[in-house]
Amino acid sequence: MVRKTIVEATSQIIGQKEINLTLPDDRGPLDLTRRIDELEAEVSALKKKQEELDNRPSKWYNNTMKNIMIAFLVLCFTTSVGNTNESKTYTPKETLEAFSKVPGKIANHISNEKQEIIDYQKKSWAEAKEKTAKNFAKNKSWFVKN
Repeated sequence: MVRKTIVEATSQIIGQKEINLTLPDDRGPLDLTRRIDELEAEVSALKKKQEELDNRPSKWYNNTMKNIMIAFLVLCFTTSVGNTNESKTYTPKETLEAFSKVPGKIANHISNEKQEIIDYQKKSWAEAKEKTAKNFAKNKSWFVKN
């Protein structure tokens, strides 16, 4: 009894001629090492290309850096131009002395405005104090029962 290969058996069942699968003659251990060398060379070439692409500055990076540098230069220029005037700060005592030199009507007007502001602040602060006390009592009544 002769053993048949799977291909022969299936071809007889189907009714076809025998299919002959033969491997090329150049296959063997030397062919495999040659193929491995080719693949390794291809991988090293791809790695080299990837390194070149990784080290190349991108277009987005170049445009962003240009915009940042322009914004920085504009900011430096505007701040240096804006600081051309020197301003002197006055103490309250110097301010009062300066106001005392102003003619009578203007000095009276300023002192009246100052007094009105002080009165308004006293009144509004007192109202705020009362309102805060009412709100505190109301919120406290939600948690504490008498």
